[in-house]
Amino acid sequence: MAAPKNKKTAQFRIRARAYALIVLASVLVVLGYQFAIPYIPILNRPELSARTWIITYVHRFAISGDFVFVALDDATLQLDGVEPEEIAASPELQLMQAEFPWSRKVYASLIERLVQAGARVVAIDVLFTTPRIGDEDLRAVIERYPDRVVLAFNYKNTTVHQGDIMSMGRDMPTQGLLPDDKAKPPRLGFVNFWPDETPGRSDRLAVSDSGVISTFHYKIYDSSLGFAKSRNEQAYYLSFAASVLKMAGLADHFSDKEYWFRDAYNLQSAVPIISLSDIFVPALWKANLKDGKIFKNKIVVIGPLGDRFHDRHFIPRGAIPGPLLHVYAMSAMLENAFYNISEDRANFLIICGIGLLIYFAALPIRRFWLLPLLMAFLLLIYLGAVLLLFEKFSLLLPLVSPSAALVVSGVSLFAYQYARDLVEKSRTRRTLERYVSRNLVQEILDDQGDFAASLAGTRKNVAVLFSDIRGFTRYSENRDPHEVVKHLNEYLTAMVDVVFKHTGTLDKFVGDAVMAVWGNVHSEGAEKDTVYAVEAAIEMLSELQCLNEKWKLGSGEKFSIGIGINYGSVVFGNIGSEQKSDLTVIGDTVNLASRIESSTKFYRVPILLGEALAEVVKHRIPLRFVARVAVKGRLKELDLFTPVLNAEHALYTPPWLEAYEQGTKYFRDREFLKAKREFEKCSNADDELTRRYLAACEKCLVEPPSQTASINLHMFEDAVE
Repeated sequence: MAAPKNKKTAQFRIRARAYALIVLASVLVVLGYQFAIPYIPILNRPELSARTWIITYVHRFAISGDFVFVALDDATLQLDGVEPEEIAASPELQLMQAEFPWSRKVYASLIERLVQAGARVVAIDVLFTTPRIGDEDLRAVIERYPDRVVLAFNYKNTTVHQGDIMSMGRDMPTQGLLPDDKAKPPRLGFVNFWPDETPGRSDRLAVSDSGVISTFHYKIYDSSLGFAKSRNEQAYYLSFAASVLKMAGLADHFSDKEYWFRDAYNLQSAVPIISLSDIFVPALWKANLKDGKIFKNKIVVIGPLGDRFHDRHFIPRGAIPGPLLHVYAMSAMLENAFYNISEDRANFLIICGIGLLIYFAALPIRRFWLLPLLMAFLLLIYLGAVLLLFEKFSLLLPLVSPSAALVVSGVSLFAYQYARDLVEKSRTRRTLERYVSRNLVQEILDDQGDFAASLAGTRKNVAVLFSDIRGFTRYSENRDPHEVVKHLNEYLTAMVDVVFKHTGTLDKFVGDAVMAVWGNVHSEGAEKDTVYAVEAAIEMLSELQCLNEKWKLGSGEKFSIGIGINYGSVVFGNIGSEQKSDLTVIGDTVNLASRIESSTKFYRVPILLGEALAEVVKHRIPLRFVARVAVKGRLKELDLFTPVLNAEHALYTPPWLEAYEQGTKYFRDREFLKAKREFEKCSNADDELTRRYLAACEKCLVEPPSQTASINLHMFEDAVE
């Protein structure tokens, strides 16, 4: 009893070692994907695409209704739709009619009008880096409303490297507008959105004055200081969005870490967008802007929106103008619509865990085809976990690399199981193929349950082929027994190879006769089964010709064969006694196929087809009518056909075939004179059947047969036995 147990334990250990090596290799490959490929942009795209999909379709936030956007759009720059008299009545429109950039008196008047209308904060996403006409007016307004106006500045010549941002300087507002001692948050903020590889949109809300910040050094903005101090006492500036919310009293502290925003609903339809010029047209101010009430208690963002500015950035659902991106960021901050991305150490543990999971889950599985189902199930479980963590805890886990780890490990196990089963089946197949046909072995190994059920007996439509050597008994009597056996084995081997090549099943040998079947073990449909059978019969003739040339027998001793094929219903099953049984087919279709093969002797054609089979293959294979015969045990006569072959046993359609077919039709209809004329058209065909039909016509014209006589080449012969 101990031996089987020890054998089972040894097999389990072998499988366990193989699985462990496969999973280890898979994990190493995917760890390379996780930690090396992120630095190769093209190869990193699948992970970024997966993250974008999660961000886009899971828990989008709504844009706040606290914002109004005043646009320097094409209509404003060209004053489209503004009448000349309206321009003449407005000093601001007259200044705007001049070349852009305008006098800063325009912005001063704009801020004044918006603040008077009740705007909570006016944020101007326009860089005032050089002195211009009107600076004194704009400065006066800024000084008048120090807690209402936010200006923009820009970090210039910036680069991003491994999470750090390096800058060569800042484009600050001119001293004439905002002196250095007052250029502090929240009265100004940087408008940069640095490029990143993360999907969606990320932003930094605070940046050190040195221009070099690290994502890993976390520093809280201290509202009591006015601006933050880093560990080395460097000043921190706030982003444009953070400064606006700070001035509006909607946010109080920020960090210099990188924030990733969730996806938002349609931004440009959620935020009112107003052309700047409309504010200075009295009719539009009154009618469309309701005397400025649309700005009451709103955060008004002013920025370029025209095509000429080329200021566009990407969010998960497409590109939007840069100034609107600040609104997007502020709405995300108000809704706390941020998410975190798991760190590399966590990703490492996740990937290793996935590999071990597939290992332990697949270890007890014996049927390798269950592995894909297991992989699909685990993939769905992991995807659900990723979506749940993102929805509930705003944590975004990697999707592609753990899924790749699972797939690579699963496929490796699948390949191992498949290779192992393939070796076992190959060993079994080699043993079984010595006794039964190859496709039967294939069916037994691949579909053991259904095949076993069919052994009890089932009815099927099949093509049955019988082939027999002509005069083999006479040949064998005059030959050395060893030579007879050698030639017969070579012949049968070649014939069986042809049957297998054309997907047939070898049913049995009856002496030198071969019985093959198509459609009993596996059917590809009536047309394919019958065409395969006919093609096999034709190739048998070619193989026999090659064997005769190889053996170099005397002309009178060459092997010749007759082949009969029929198609119809049979009973297929394991038939015999308890001591000996055969998996075979029985029925009238089989008996008739044998009798059709016997008829090849009389009609002197190598292949004869029953009419049921001919009806199926006639559209694929050129056929000719041979004869209508009476079959013993059948009331209805049977039409026989043969494929049209040339001397090289190749199918072809001769020019005389139509006349021949018409002649056989006239012959069956007892119009012998017309039949003779048609057969005479085929006189150059050098065809045995044509000559015999022509002779029969001449005989019938001299001695017309009675009306009850059978009109065919058997008219003076007995019925087919």
